[in-house]
Amino acid sequence: MTERQADRGLTAIGTRRRALALALALVLALALSSCALLPGLFKALEEREDPRTEAASLMEHFEDRYFLSALDDARLEAVCRIYEAAMAFEKSCALERLSSEELSQVLTLIAAECPELFQLDYTGSFTGLTDRSGKFVSLDLAYLMDKSEYEQCRRACEAVLNGFVRDTAGLSAEERERFVFDAVAASCRYDLGSSRAGTAWGALVDHRAKCDGVSAAFKWAMEALDIPCVTLTADVVGGVVGHAWNAVELDGAWYRVDLTQSTRIEELENAGLTDVIYYAFNISDAFVTERYEVLDAFASVRPLPVCQRMDRSYYALHGLYIDSDARRDEIASRELAALPAEGGSFTLQFATPEAAQAFPNALAPLIAASYPHPYSSWTCQTLPYNVCVVTVKP
Repeated sequence: MTERQADRGLTAIGTRRRALALALALVLALALSSCALLPGLFKALEEREDPRTEAASLMEHFEDRYFLSALDDARLEAVCRIYEAAMAFEKSCALERLSSEELSQVLTLIAAECPELFQLDYTGSFTGLTDRSGKFVSLDLAYLMDKSEYEQCRRACEAVLNGFVRDTAGLSAEERERFVFDAVAASCRYDLGSSRAGTAWGALVDHRAKCDGVSAAFKWAMEALDIPCVTLTADVVGGVVGHAWNAVELDGAWYRVDLTQSTRIEELENAGLTDVIYYAFNISDAFVTERYEVLDAFASVRPLPVCQRMDRSYYALHGLYIDSDARRDEIASRELAALPAEGGSFTLQFATPEAAQAFPNALAPLIAASYPHPYSSWTCQTLPYNVCVVTVKP
């Protein structure tokens, strides 16, 4: 070996040693920097693993969402995954092994408790990947609109909600609730044909909606007004079509609200009626449980709100609720005596369907005794929720 070759060998060895030392220094530096980052990484992981924290960060009013806030961690984690993916308009989302029953429940609760998620198409059966045991590890997501259209529609909805907040400033909770009820009932027409009739946007902006869209809009408005509210869906007893309605909490007591029935404007117009009919404004369970059976998806999470009072109903507040024959004669006679000479109408609500059905037979002598003007005819229409409309013509 020549001296030049030896020098080259030593130079190569020195270069390799310096490269190795540099590599070791880099590894050490990375290790030290990683140690400094570990607490933050672990904290992020911990927050990711806590579905309640994540749910609160994803959706407004999470703690006020009656059923979602009571879910166990596994199902709430699925809610977060679906919610996050839907807001990003992803085609699918990963799940942590849910049975079809669990996934069905999660989707039912999301549809009922997240009115702002109206871009999702909940119709039809859900699809996704399953493992060997048949549990879902991913869910395919279908949409009613693209992201750009959703953002435009959401801004329109929020403009309506902000108007409710502005126009009801300083009013009591009950007055704010009534304001929203009147506004939606007067503007929204019941419509099964619109592709978005099941969305809050349908009721608030397009003014065409069916029960799930109307109840979603009402819930969203109640959240904006800081009034506790839930949406419930049910099967009609003996029927094939389901239904959705709300319950609100006022001063610690729960009341049922079925705004959809008051949006059937065409039916009212065909019957010759023009004013809003408060079929089910703050009523008790007795008017609902006889006709509907609430889905297990709700009752299996936590007990349903119990609505036992009628004191905040429209008819009770206006002295038009009848729970006995004596009250029937007293109230009907009073209302007849108050009608003008050109005739008119008034509306009553009865405690039972039997009492409402019997009322027309008891009305003729009451009109003869109490209406102070000549008249040519009278009618009594029996409507849903034990409501009767009396009309006297001169």
